[in-house]
Amino acid sequence: MQNSKVIDLGPTENDGAGDTSHGTVDDLPVGTELMRGQYTIASYLNSGGFGITYCAHDSLGRTVVIKECFPAIMCRRDGTKIAPLKPAYVVELSRLIEQFVSEAHALAALRHKNILHVHQVFEENDTAYMAIDFINGPDLLDVIENTPERLTAEEIIRLTRRTLNAIKYVHDKNILHRDISPDNILIDESGEPVLIDFGSARRAQNVPGRVFSKVKFVKDGYSPQEFYIEGAEQGPWSDLYSFAATVYHAVSGAAPVDAQHRMSAVAQDKPDPYVPLAGRFGEYPEGFLEAIDHALAIMPVDRIQTADEWLGRVPTRPVRILTPLSDEPERRTRPTRSPDDAESAAAAEMAAQLEDHQVKTADSSLDAPPEEEAAAPILLARDDNEGEFETEEDGEFEVDLTQFIDEKDKTDTVE
Repeated sequence: MQNSKVIDLGPTENDGAGDTSHGTVDDLPVGTELMRGQYTIASYLNSGGFGITYCAHDSLGRTVVIKECFPAIMCRRDGTKIAPLKPAYVVELSRLIEQFVSEAHALAALRHKNILHVHQVFEENDTAYMAIDFINGPDLLDVIENTPERLTAEEIIRLTRRTLNAIKYVHDKNILHRDISPDNILIDESGEPVLIDFGSARRAQNVPGRVFSKVKFVKDGYSPQEFYIEGAEQGPWSDLYSFAATVYHAVSGAAPVDAQHRMSAVAQDKPDPYVPLAGRFGEYPEGFLEAIDHALAIMPVDRIQTADEWLGRVPTRPVRILTPLSDEPERRTRPTRSPDDAESAAAAEMAAQLEDHQVKTADSSLDAPPEEEAAAPILLARDDNEGEFETEEDGEFEVDLTQFIDEKDKTDTVE
C-alpha cells in the first residue's frame, strides 16, 4: 500500500503510538466474531490513519470487508475493545467514533456503480464498524506497478472519466473522500474502477473542527497542502488534487512531488519542483494532461474547483481512424445477384454501359478526365460509454466498415 502517516497536531510528547502503516499489532485476531456472530474476521487486509480493514465472512458464508474505526494516534487495543491512550484523548476519541458512525450512515445511502457499497454500520468493542462490498480485483497501484501495459492512454482516459463521475456523485452529496490514491481505487473483474476506503471521509460542511484539526491523515505525493495545515479550508478541490496525483502516477509511472516540498519551495521564492505532464506524453489528446496539471496547482484557488469542470475537459467520444495505405480509389464489391435476376441485371448493365458511352462521347472535347477523389478515411464512431462501439459486436462492426479496403490496407490501422 501507499506510504502513509498520521500527523498529530496536538501535544508533542511521546504518547506511545507506534507505527500504524502495517497494522499487525492492533488488528483483531482471526476468528473474532462481530454482531453476535453475523461476521467472522478471516484476515487482516490493511490499515490507515483512522482504521483497520479486514476480510470477513458473514453468516451466509459470503465474503465481505469490515472497516473498524481505530485512530491509532489516540487509541490502543484492550482485548477486542479499544481504549484511549491517555485520559486527554477520551473526548476526542468519542467524537471521532461518532463522526465515523455519522459518515458511515451517509455513505450507506450512496448508490453508484463506481463507489463501494456500505451494507451495515454498527457499534461494538467501544468503537464502530462498517460492513462493505468485497471487490475481487487489484487496486490501481497494483496495476501501475505490476501490469503497466494495461494502462494505455485510452484506458487511462476511460478510468479518469469513470472515477471523476463517482467523485462528482460523492461531492454532490456534500461528502469529501479525503484519501483518494491509487491504492484506494480497485479495478473489478469487469474493468470498472471502484472508489473505496471512505474511512477518512467527512461532510464538506458541518464538521467538528477540533477532531479533524487534532488528527490529520496524509499521503505524501497525493495529499494537498491544506491536509497538512491545521484549520486549513478543505473542499472538492482537495479531493481533485489527490485524484489528479493518482492519474499523474498512472500516466508517468511515479507520484508527483509531495505538497510539503512544493510549498517549502514556493515560500522560499524558489521554483515549484512539480514536473508538468503536458508536453511529455504525445499519445494523449490535447487538453487532457493540461487538466491534470491544473488540478495539481499547489494553491487551492488556482486548481480546478469541481469535478464537473474537470469532466468538461475529458474526451467523451474517442474515434478510431482507418486510413487506406494506397492512393488508389477505394474498390467496392458488387452486390451478389440471384440467378433469377441475372437476365434483368444484364439488361440493366448494358443500359448503364450505353449511358456511360454517351457521356464519354459528349465530353470527348475535354483534354483529360477529372481526377477521382481520394478515398475518405473511415471512422468507427463510439458511443458515450467510453470506448464501446455503437454495435453490439465490435468485431463485426469493424469488418463491415472495412470490407471496401483490400486485404493489404486492412492491416494498417491508425489508433
